[in-house]
This record gives sequence, C-alpha cells and structure tokens, in this order.
Amino acid sequence: EKVVTPVREQRTCKASWAFSAIGAMESAWAIKNKDKAPLTFSVQELIDCSKGHFDNDGCKGGRLDNSYDYIRSQQINLDSDYPFTGVDGTCEAKTDVFYVRTGITSYTRLPRYDVEELVKMIDRQPVPVAFQVMADFLEYKSGIYKPELSYCGQALNAALLVVGYNTLVDKEAHFILKNSWGTGWGEEGFVRVIVGGGSGTCGIANMHDVVPNL
Repeated sequence: EKVVTPVREQRTCKASWAFSAIGAMESAWAIKNKDKAPLTFSVQELIDCSKGHFDNDGCKGGRLDNSYDYIRSQQINLDSDYPFTGVDGTCEAKTDVFYVRTGITSYTRLPRYDVEELVKMIDRQPVPVAFQVMADFLEYKSGIYKPELSYCGQALNAALLVVGYNTLVDKEAHFILKNSWGTGWGEEGFVRVIVGGGSGTCGIANMHDVVPNL
C-alpha cells in the first residue's frame, strides 16, 4: 500500500502511541495527496512537545487523542527536521517559516466498542488503535495472532495502526496492524490479529481509537 509509510523502530522508548498517531496522519496525508510523494512526520516532536498542557508523558506513555489535540493546535514538523532520538528530550519544534509544518482540522473517535464500526473507519483510512500487548504477543513471528488468554484487552498498554483487514470467515477474519518494533519483528513489522466479537481481540475496537482529519 502506497498510503502506508514504512515500519519504524521505537527502541526502548514506550511511545507506540506517538508512532501510531503519526502513522495514521501520514496515511491520511498520502490519501489526500495521491499525486505527491508521501511525507514522514516527526514522532520525536510529539514525544518532546505534547507533554504538560497536552498531557502525554513522552517515552513513558501517552494517548492518541492528546496527540491529535497537540497537532491540531500546534501542527508538526517533518521527521527530517526533527528526527527520532529514542529518548525524552526538551521541545525543539521548528516553527520558523523555513520549515514545513502540517496540521489536522479535527479527529474522529470510534463511537463504540464495535468491530463493525472500526471496519467502516478502516475502509476510509488506516486507524490508530489502543491495544493490550501480552507476553505471547512479544513472541509473535507470523500467522494469525490469537492471544493465549481470553481477557486480553482489559488493560490497554500500547498502540498500533490498523492498515487493513480480511473478513473472509474461511480465511479466519483478522485485522492487519503495523507495529513500531522494526521490520525484524513479526511479518516484516506487521501482525495479523484474529477478529473477536465486540471490542475485537485485545481491545482493538475501543473508544481510544481516533482518526485524524486533515
């Protein structure tokens, strides 16, 4: 998919929230600007600058909606102008007119814990989702992930980007998600997660899921 930017590596920084939020914005921009080369936006700016008033906590954690509150209010640099370091830093957003800054107009929240509602959103653009990473997920190599424990999803602790799905029952209905653990993990950085009812599997369809509107 030309609208999905390459998988990145968050290293020891617990900022999957920033990678999934930025990944969704990059995809939304690519869909809107099909005739232009895709842009890569700054995860590090979100990590460093959306603390305090915007209530994120850098490499310790954050939320998708807080991230979009920041981007809607402040806009964001390109990754090339504010590259990823993998550690918390002080905010050095480049707001000079010589630098490209891109914003969003709003964001739309998943209205309820419902897989069908999430699928409708994915039909329009990739969706950043909150997710519960459990021990067996860390060991995922390939195939369709099915959590060992049925209560997966009750303690959301990470975020990924849903880039597609396959709802053919004979192929086992699953979501396709982009992670931020580098291309050496999973299926070149992606994971297929079996679809369960209600909030899906491991909480994929939850009301923390939001999409940016450019």
